[in-house]
Amino acid sequence: MTPTITTIIIAVASVILSIFTANWLNQQHVNKLMEQVDKRIAELGLRFDEQGKRFDAKIDGLRDLMNARFDEVDRRFDHVDQRMDTLEQRVKRLEDILFKPTLR
Repeated sequence: MTPTITTIIIAVASVILSIFTANWLNQQHVNKLMEQVDKRIAELGLRFDEQGKRFDAKIDGLRDLMNARFDEVDRRFDHVDQRMDTLEQRVKRLEDILFKPTLR
């Protein structure tokens, strides 16, 4: 073999070896990036879960506050209903007294 052919064979083998090596290194780098992405997604998931729990707690607090307000309004309406019943009874008694049929 001539030195030129030997050099060409070594050069072609070097190029092929460098292509496979670069491909392997690139795959390793992509795997590392994918692991980082998975880690970030997991962190975001935890962060969203924490924010969701805080949001649920705020909603529960608002629900309790609104229920307390509605209970207070219901108590006031009950009180108004009692007063109306009392007034109806008083008016009925007054009607009975004032408009009692009499014989003349």
